[in-house]
Amino acid sequence: MTNRLFIRAYLFSACFLNCFLSGFTSLAQIDVIAVDTTTGVPAKALPFNRPFILKIPAKQKEYSSMYLIDHIGNKTLSETIQKRTTEIVSRIDDSGNTITDTLFKDYHLRPIPPAYFFMAKEGTKNSLFIRFKDTITLKPNKLYSLVIATDPDARTLTIFNALHESMKITGTATGDKLKKAKQISKAMDVYKSLADKVNEQLGIYFNIRFIDYISETDVASLPESDFDNDGIVTRNSVNIGGKTITIINKNVVQDILKFHNQKIEVLYDAIDAESTNLTTHISTNGANFIPSNTEKAKLALLNKAYISVDFREHSKLKEQFTQDNNRVLKTVNKLLSQSRTETDAIMQGLQPFLCSLCKPAKSTDYGNRLKNIEETFADIQRIYLLAQVLASQETALNDTFTYFESLLASVTTSRGYLKIMSEKISEVQDEIKKNALFSGADVTNGDTFIFSFETRTKLSIVPEVGLVTNRLFKSGRNSNFLLIPYLGASINFSQIDRDVPFKLIRKKTLWQRLSLVVGYSLVPLKDDYTQAPRDDFFEKSSLLTGLGFRFSNTVKLIGGYTWYYKRPASLELPRQLTNLPFIGVSFDMDIKKYIETIFSAVTPLRGTKTVESKAD
Repeated sequence: MTNRLFIRAYLFSACFLNCFLSGFTSLAQIDVIAVDTTTGVPAKALPFNRPFILKIPAKQKEYSSMYLIDHIGNKTLSETIQKRTTEIVSRIDDSGNTITDTLFKDYHLRPIPPAYFFMAKEGTKNSLFIRFKDTITLKPNKLYSLVIATDPDARTLTIFNALHESMKITGTATGDKLKKAKQISKAMDVYKSLADKVNEQLGIYFNIRFIDYISETDVASLPESDFDNDGIVTRNSVNIGGKTITIINKNVVQDILKFHNQKIEVLYDAIDAESTNLTTHISTNGANFIPSNTEKAKLALLNKAYISVDFREHSKLKEQFTQDNNRVLKTVNKLLSQSRTETDAIMQGLQPFLCSLCKPAKSTDYGNRLKNIEETFADIQRIYLLAQVLASQETALNDTFTYFESLLASVTTSRGYLKIMSEKISEVQDEIKKNALFSGADVTNGDTFIFSFETRTKLSIVPEVGLVTNRLFKSGRNSNFLLIPYLGASINFSQIDRDVPFKLIRKKTLWQRLSLVVGYSLVPLKDDYTQAPRDDFFEKSSLLTGLGFRFSNTVKLIGGYTWYYKRPASLELPRQLTNLPFIGVSFDMDIKKYIETIFSAVTPLRGTKTVESKAD
């Protein structure tokens, strides 16, 4: 009985362990394919016959939506979307003329459910992981684009900075309307650049709309009568410098201004109020940063006491004040040499207290201004604590307490104003995120082309043919031929797969374009009639070496040297290996394609073999 129970328990445990390990193994077998940070494409072909996970470097903390688009053949993403959303039709008008119309068709992007993607942190970097399984699967030999909705571009804030400046212009004097119009155009210049970036690939999607509007520099060329009271141009087309500019999607400009007036302006008004309070505070208390002669003497005493203290006997002091030994001394010395101009910039948060090579923050960069003022507070608080500790040895340092407390109080007040300003600008950003007019998008391209032996070998060494010439160079003007055909091979410095159109590779690196070229000429360079007779490197051809610069999956511009032997005047002397420079163009050869063509031509000639059976 006991043995039976033992056997049952053993079998149950074995089954459980097997199921557990099977599940674990299945998880381990799922490919995690990383997207290259340089090229923006996956490291290898995407599987279409099994689940996998795509890993993408994350540019923000979270993502809300993403879409998968399968390309039409080898068309780019923009060409695919244009094909699926528009249709060109022709018709004959009443006068017999052919009219071409563009009809718009409904096309819905294929969404990836939120349950299929998640964020994970690896060290200090965030990554986006997307599961491809179940309903989110791929087809073989297809190009795909993954479109990820992103937060608005950081430059979006400059749009509303300009619109806020336009709202400050409330006068009705001559020129005021043009001032408003200039700020409106400044904002639209930024919006247009953002919209162009998205529309270049995604066309009508992601709601950020293409516009064509007058630029900031063109506003001065127009009369005030061309603008309404908000500074928006009233006409549908304007003439600037003899060139007609058609205003496209003016309603988008009006929508953006309306959104600003309803949601954003009140937040900017709050920022302005805090900015005024900060300026008043600095005007009243900025002088507190400049120490009096008595306070300077006490600061010098603090320096002296700090330098002479024996940190071996004060372990706590060592931990607190010697991690950055120079910073304490620099802070005290900075107080001793502080100017009023520097004081104002520090209390505004435009620069930290210790700023030797730092770049001042922009006045509209409230986040960095708050960071600077907090750094200033920490530096002053550190030397205040040091003065309190060393006062037991130098009682005269007690007189510095009031000075430090005054500084900390002033900095705390400035920090409070900047904190509110930073919070308000965060509210502005949150409102902008809610408006689809400012949504951004990142695009990652991938493919499911099958990598066979042939496609793998062509990634590094590629056979090619081409034409080169020596005659563009002074030393090669007496070359036998104007154009020299050659046969050779390229050794690519980076993988190239001709199954994927070269134009679809984003952020191409120099290594993806460069290759080493080796070949031999198909015509002889031997010449017995010039002043320097030549012999070919080989029997009837010469060696070519050089570099290629790729323009497509097939075409490269190449340059290098043609190697040959220069015969000496005396037959007793050895030949000298030398070269002529060349430049030309090369074409990659698809050996696989040619072999398939040959086999398809030969197969019908092979006939069918008939097997006869013998009768018994």
